[in-house]
Amino acid sequence: MEVTGTLAPLLGSDTTVGFVYRTEGSDSPDYFALSVLGKYLNRVIYERVRVDKALSYGPGASYVGLKDYGIFVAVADVNLDKVELAKALLEEELENLRQGRINAEDVQAAEQSILMGFAQSYESNSSVAGLYVQTLDQLKVSKESRSRPAVASITPQDLQRVANKYLRNDSRVIVRSTPTLTFTQFYVGLGLSIVGVPGTGFYFVRRLVKRRRYGMKNAQRGSDVAGE
Repeated sequence: MEVTGTLAPLLGSDTTVGFVYRTEGSDSPDYFALSVLGKYLNRVIYERVRVDKALSYGPGASYVGLKDYGIFVAVADVNLDKVELAKALLEEELENLRQGRINAEDVQAAEQSILMGFAQSYESNSSVAGLYVQTLDQLKVSKESRSRPAVASITPQDLQRVANKYLRNDSRVIVRSTPTLTFTQFYVGLGLSIVGVPGTGFYFVRRLVKRRRYGMKNAQRGSDVAGE
């Protein structure tokens, strides 16, 4: 399935293209593998599409796991004439995952990123710190005892397995977000309006004047006939 949206933005020269997959959520035994996969693929896509190819400003991937289901996304924002190239690069990296061409060092970096997020979450959530300050130690033990070993134990083989299970071509949705008008279309339309609107207005005014003159002539002829 392919989904295309406009008005995002109304005027521009860039588009967003990518793939969306529905997965299992936080209750799934694959949750931590999908979380690491999201971090790993985000790093790989950024390096490939942004750093190496300079095609996109903010390419990447992410996984959001709700309780009953999850969403896995891989996208890139590119110029309109580079859409197919960006799409091909994304497909290539997804195929690398399915074939097991996965860098173990990058997997470890993805795991460390998630583990660092666990540690920082207790420091940055200042708005609710007062509510949980009395039970902070218990929350840390509960969360980290379940999450840290699970995240740290994820292997490249686990990523390949969940990639083949969830990130399949037959279950993806291709998404495109395109501007309603490109800059070229806008300026062409503006130029036609500048030229066409005055010309059209002059045409209608001229016709109105002609009709009025014709009506006055007919009225004059009628009065002359009546006088005779």
